[in-house]
Amino acid sequence: MVRRGSIAPVSAFTGRSGRRRRTRRPHAVRVTAPLRAALPGAAVQVDTLHATLCPGKRVRHFTAIDRI
Repeated sequence: MVRRGSIAPVSAFTGRSGRRRRTRRPHAVRVTAPLRAALPGAAVQVDTLHATLCPGKRVRHFTAIDRI
């Protein structure tokens, strides 16, 4: 049997608090300067669409456009 006060929380050992911080994910980043592509396929624009058709049925649609 272990006494209640003798067990330290795991966060005390790792140096973290019990909460997790939510990191910001970068989404689309605009290209401010005109993008020059030397070869076909060097600059491709990809668009995605996530759609729920009915409960339990999800569809993902990907469109890729070669911007040359």
